[in-house]
Amino acid sequence: MNNFMIGMYGKYNYKKFDRNFRKDFYGIEACLFENERRKK
Repeated sequence: MNNFMIGMYGKYNYKKFDRNFRKDFYGIEACLFENERRKK
């Protein structure tokens, strides 16, 4: 079983997520975000 993840550095990147997402991906690896709050 392969558990691929999309790396996000600094902020959530919608374009990168939409471009790279595949149904068998495990999730997102997020690091060095300015904060953990979602933007509204």
